[in-house]
Amino acid sequence: MKRMGTATLAVALLLLSLTGCGRKPVVDETRYFANQRWKWQEPERFEFDIKKTSECYNLVAEVYYDTAVLRRPTLPLIVDLQSPNGERRTFQASILLRTRDGHCTGTVIGDFASATATLKKYFFFNTPGTQQLVVTQGTDRYELAGVSRLTLRVEPAPTE
Repeated sequence: MKRMGTATLAVALLLLSLTGCGRKPVVDETRYFANQRWKWQEPERFEFDIKKTSECYNLVAEVYYDTAVLRRPTLPLIVDLQSPNGERRTFQASILLRTRDGHCTGTVIGDFASATATLKKYFFFNTPGTQQLVVTQGTDRYELAGVSRLTLRVEPAPTE
């Protein structure tokens, strides 16, 4: 009986150690769009502090959108990362919204869906301090209708 209790305690501690010590994101911020319209001349700015340049990070974006209004297969993004020393890195990324047969790729909740994409994987920041990440919708539309919100997460990349 005593041996069974010790084994149960050991398993419980092992499970807690695997799930309870997750590394928190450096930033997890959401921007909301008035009237569900994202204008290309109004980029979204995110600021966050990087303390360790020796760690690698994943930059993840999530979009929440109205499936009846935003019918595009992808959402192209232009991302501009500015470091404290003035260095700028600009790159393009996209979030896959629909499969080839038109089904939403992410989680669907009623008339809305969310889709997530990793903008940069295993990314190293060159300079510690306050970073600024500017995200612009990269479509050919002045206003992109149907986008409700955009979330940016910068999280420590998992180690192998």
